[in-house]
Amino acid sequence: MKIKLFTHRDCVKCRGLKKLLQSILPELGLQYETAITELDVEDSDTLADLMMLDAEFIPTINIGDAVLTGERIMNEGVLRDFIRAHMKKVTG
Repeated sequence: MKIKLFTHRDCVKCRGLKKLLQSILPELGLQYETAITELDVEDSDTLADLMMLDAEFIPTINIGDAVLTGERIMNEGVLRDFIRAHMKKVTG
């Protein structure tokens, strides 16, 4: 299962999160290019998907039924723990 990253090309926090993910994912045995599906909220279907997750901000990460968004998403420890815990749940 891929990690969905809801983003926008003009979002400064989104660019920062992408860099953070590129450093964290290899520690977890994952590569950004294969683990992440970037979804630009400029697309109306993508925006609708984000709203269905009850997320109001970008960037937002979705793994299975888990969502991480808001200020906590930029905390390296919180992000690492979230990915580790939820990837384990969906991959068995």
